[in-house]
Amino acid sequence: MQKLPFNFSYLPSYRNIYYWEPTYLFDLVDRDECRSWYEEFVKPNIETNTEPQEMYAVSFVKYFNISKEDFEICTNQLREKFIDFRDRCGDDISDEGHEIPNADIIYTFDNEIINEYYRR
Repeated sequence: MQKLPFNFSYLPSYRNIYYWEPTYLFDLVDRDECRSWYEEFVKPNIETNTEPQEMYAVSFVKYFNISKEDFEICTNQLREKFIDFRDRCGDDISDEGHEIPNADIIYTFDNEIINEYYRR
């Protein structure tokens, strides 16, 4: 399970996946540009310990104009990694830490819909 980038003193409003940096998409973009995205969208929230106003995967997709097709390829690869991990290690992958991003929800680009879907 990925660690949340915050030290919340309260329960975050959204499920863990909302706060994940979309590392499963990083191979689609230049590493330096990825760092620029991080500096603009993630780091300020970490420094101020505030909840993001938009899911990081959504910010990333919009910033880099990632096609839904490429997104789905990457999330399918992520799913396969989780299944392989389950098969090799016998671990339960049905928990929140192994959630696969929902492309249909993310590609609405409607933060109200997205936030409601990922709300705890």
